[in-house]
Amino acid sequence: MALAWTRRAPFPGWLPVGTLLVIATLLEGPLATRVRIAGAGSIAFVIHLSAVLLFGFFWGAGISACAMLLGNIARRNTPIKTSFNAGQIVLAIFGGVAVYSALGGHLPPLYLAASADSSSPLVQRDFGLFFVLAASYFVLNAAAVSVAVSLGSERAFREVWRANSGGVLGY
Repeated sequence: MALAWTRRAPFPGWLPVGTLLVIATLLEGPLATRVRIAGAGSIAFVIHLSAVLLFGFFWGAGISACAMLLGNIARRNTPIKTSFNAGQIVLAIFGGVAVYSALGGHLPPLYLAASADSSSPLVQRDFGLFFVLAASYFVLNAAAVSVAVSLGSERAFREVWRANSGGVLGY
């Protein structure tokens, strides 16, 4: 995050940041659902990915990490679990953005520009790379959580991965 600070986009403003933060916090906290083995799941990934696409890595990861912290506090998770969850979400976002950027994706994506032409090859490439960003995010997020849960529950990684992540990757 410290390196990202030097390359961050301008601050998007309190209203958009606050709005996404409140929605993601609700989705991470009181609206989260239980998964099979020692965890919880949510649809806050929609906000995480939206924040990154709209505001870039630094602000998107910041919004996501703060929402994760607040949501975990609301669920009364232990400090170590809360810290891990915030860190792993930043790692998943970083990994997804790194793959997206390495393949030529733009932040914000070209398809969000007011003058975007959907027939443009660059716009179509950015749209296709969004799916790469999302897949990378999901795989890194699920892997980090599965490693932590398997270590904490003394279960095999494969068992935890199948139980907690099998249906999630269909999103």
